[in-house]
Amino acid sequence: TRYKMIRTTVNWHLFFFFFLLFFFHDTATTAIYTLSLPDALPLCIARVTNFDATFLGVDDESDEELRLRAKAALRSQGKATIAALIRVIAEERAELVEIWDPNSAPAKQSEAGTTILMVNSEPERFPSLQTRIEQTRAAGVRTTLVARYVYFKPRMVVEIDSGLTAAGNDKVVAEIIAALQDYVDGLSSGDPANGQALLNAAKGVTNVREVKIVDVIVWRSDVAKPGAETLVDAIMAALQGIPLDDTAAVRQGISQTVSQDAPSLQPTAQRLPDRGLLQTPAGEPVSDEMIESGEFQVSASVDGEPWWVMLDMAAEDILLLEKED
Repeated sequence: TRYKMIRTTVNWHLFFFFFLLFFFHDTATTAIYTLSLPDALPLCIARVTNFDATFLGVDDESDEELRLRAKAALRSQGKATIAALIRVIAEERAELVEIWDPNSAPAKQSEAGTTILMVNSEPERFPSLQTRIEQTRAAGVRTTLVARYVYFKPRMVVEIDSGLTAAGNDKVVAEIIAALQDYVDGLSSGDPANGQALLNAAKGVTNVREVKIVDVIVWRSDVAKPGAETLVDAIMAALQGIPLDDTAAVRQGISQTVSQDAPSLQPTAQRLPDRGLLQTPAGEPVSDEMIESGEFQVSASVDGEPWWVMLDMAAEDILLLEKED
């Protein structure tokens, strides 16, 4: 028993020795690429400490020298900087509208470890842009990509020819969604999705007899309000409930809002329900009867600015009924 105990202890020491040798070997310059740098400055990194130069860096390397070496490695790979993200956006034929990061002014300052990019991008290019941003961003930094999109989900009851197989029914559903998507893809920024055009696109599918839209759900991207509008809104919100004749309280509310500690209104990747974007061509609210007959549009104008409409539709949104001859 004593022999086994000694042997176990020796093996553990050997394991610990090789563990240190393997994981704390001098780090190569090209291996440092996960730090985040906006324009070659660390994103959300206040200090880089080289605790043990023997294992974690070169001999006698100071914090500043390690930081400069990390910057050089990042620059050489063209990753993790705000400039690199902007370049990717341009390469994907999109336009950067506004940016929020921890080093920005208070009105456009994001939380530590996050960067928010608001872009103007065609909907069909957005997935590719998201992928490129994920590949370029720094590890450990959450990058949120937001665009001005109005999402809509039409729910339909469709009468089809009788006698189709289950596979045939699935094909009809897929072709209806594809026909609607083709119509939406042809729209430009600011163009609304017309209800009658949606009905016509669905009716053009083979084996479809009749189409009725029973509901349309609409969302818009949460993009907040950029620049000065964000700050003004934040000040107005801070002054709610404060008597305007109380100069000291008003001053304190404004000072807190414009200080660096005050929370800013920032875009998110969430969708906000907005039934108000479902309108008649004249911009009035629609009734259920108008929706069924296609006398509506999904507006692509929010606060006077042109947005893109995006179809968000799945097979579950289409109910098929066989038409008996």
